[in-house]
Amino acid sequence: MKRTTRATAMAVAVLVLPLAAAGCSNDSSTDDKAAFCKLNAEIDAVLDTVQSDEQAFAAFTEVLPTMERAIKQAPKAIKPDAQKSVSAIRHGLDIEDLSELSSPQLDAASEHIRQYCS
Repeated sequence: MKRTTRATAMAVAVLVLPLAAAGCSNDSSTDDKAAFCKLNAEIDAVLDTVQSDEQAFAAFTEVLPTMERAIKQAPKAIKPDAQKSVSAIRHGLDIEDLSELSSPQLDAASEHIRQYCS
């Protein structure tokens, strides 16, 4: 049984907002940053349509491979935050419980990605 909470929608928003900012970045000063932001735009296109817990599971499952590619493209300055987010999503999917995606640590990682990519 997949466990979700009201926090799942908030977690999707917290994780999607920095990805959306990355996809909208006009700064392509490095190839790694441009590649990272391009992958995040692809992720955002899927996650921005999530409106329910069930959709969140399906969307995160769909974008997980792209997120893992984004980690490989992530510049060193942002890589730990990207890894932290993907690890949390992978764990939530593995245990079928996305409620842990809303945490101070993930909020901080998301904020760092948002600032880096804006």
